[in-house]
Amino acid sequence: MSKMPHELILIRHGVTAWNKERRFQGSIDIPLDEEGRAQAQALGRYLAGQPAPDLLLASDLGRAIETARPVAQAHGLSIQIEPLWRERAYGHFEGKRHDELERDHAEAFARWRERDVAFQPPGGGESIEVFHDRVGRALQGCAERFGPEVRRIMVVTHGGVLGSVYRIAMGLPAHDRTLVPILNTGVNRLWYGDGGWSVRGWGEVFHLD
Repeated sequence: MSKMPHELILIRHGVTAWNKERRFQGSIDIPLDEEGRAQAQALGRYLAGQPAPDLLLASDLGRAIETARPVAQAHGLSIQIEPLWRERAYGHFEGKRHDELERDHAEAFARWRERDVAFQPPGGGESIEVFHDRVGRALQGCAERFGPEVRRIMVVTHGGVLGSVYRIAMGLPAHDRTLVPILNTGVNRLWYGDGGWSVRGWGEVFHLD
């Protein structure tokens, strides 16, 4: 069997109107806007020239599935829906802009901004601790699928998820405030080998040039 590490390619969905307005989307099913659909098409053309993944997964939210479709078409693949890869649930924060929350719910917004791991957004939101654990289980699910017939998995997911993935791969705690670029339709590459993850590329957006 090949000694080459297995590759996990993670992609953030295309841009939405709420991204541009700095509104919390969370579990609300917001579609791509016109620019986001163009980004997804450009992504599909770009990845068509690269080796096909053995599995193509997507969050169960429409903006992720819509972004995955051009990739699926380029390689003749089906999309497997995986709810573990959906965005963090933000409860009553969802649908609100950052400036609205800072004005009307200053204490709660400050706890979110400070990455308080135990803070649960009111209205059924997930704490960082719970969310980070879910992302870890999603990653473990990919690791368990790797084998001689599955060496490359591609996942279309969300910005918050990618932030947790980066921290896990880099060995950082869930509350770490390191800022890394998490770009719409950005391609982020991890390798899995010897029981662990390593970051091999991050924020690749050549297709948007």
